[in-house]
Amino acid sequence: MIAYLLLIFLVCLIMSAFFSGYETGFVTANVFRIRHNAEKKQENSAARLTKHYDNPNRLITMLLIGNNLVLVIGTSALTRAVGPVLASLIATPLFLLFGEIMPKSIFRFFPTRLVLSLYPLLRFFEIALAPITIPVAWISQHFLNLLNRKEGNGLGMLLTSLDDIRYLVDESHDQGTLDPEEHEMIHSVIDLQTQCAKEIMVPRIQILALPETATRHELTEMF
Repeated sequence: MIAYLLLIFLVCLIMSAFFSGYETGFVTANVFRIRHNAEKKQENSAARLTKHYDNPNRLITMLLIGNNLVLVIGTSALTRAVGPVLASLIATPLFLLFGEIMPKSIFRFFPTRLVLSLYPLLRFFEIALAPITIPVAWISQHFLNLLNRKEGNGLGMLLTSLDDIRYLVDESHDQGTLDPEEHEMIHSVIDLQTQCAKEIMVPRIQILALPETATRHELTEMF
């Protein structure tokens, strides 16, 4: 009986790592690469995942619900196996280290690859938890609407800073979508607002000029 309860705790710990890591991976993944895989490579997982980026509320809700469920189930199983005191001493550091910190760090390093490869497993939990996720997501969405905190969707949620635009430009350049000249030009436009006028303009006293009647020989001699 104890071995069975410990096995339940271990499975819940693994599932908690999956939910926590996938949440981080979903937020930090390269959405433009996922969209590219969905449109150009016709990847089914990328296509389904793209729909979640258009409306992420339901997926985030499912991940949070799933993580809380396995946390409660795992802690309860461990409590029945070793008692409440030992369960608190064992479950807290294990869930914190292996269920939160480590998976979030791993998904942060390889977000796009992991969210795509593990999407079939996510789809299973999405279907299994749908009876709970759908009403909760509906309530939370309408509550936000009542508070006039309407969530954006599409690219508006993604390009929230100049750093996001820089990342998109660099990613497009690395994939060959942008030429080196276009890549440099866009970065120059982005950097333009941080430059002072004196850095890009020539003072009038340093300008070399010739009258309209100057000959070609005079022009070549000056420049």
